[in-house]
Amino acid sequence: LYGGKDGLDYIRRFLKGAKQYLKTGGVIYMEYSSPQRQKIAQILKHERYKSFEFFQDQYEKWRYMRAAA
Repeated sequence: LYGGKDGLDYIRRFLKGAKQYLKTGGVIYMEYSSPQRQKIAQILKHERYKSFEFFQDQYEKWRYMRAAA
């Protein structure tokens, strides 16, 4: 897949539309490439997610996140 210049085109589209499918109290888990963490945080803030948290994998690389709408 080609994700655009910064590799985040699909992630932007997913996070923009995903909130409408979540039930109250629902959360999203998403895996990503470590260098994308800061930009994904900006997208989550821009899309006004209620809360989000990032997690590291077993190699201490930022690898996945959880977000609540």
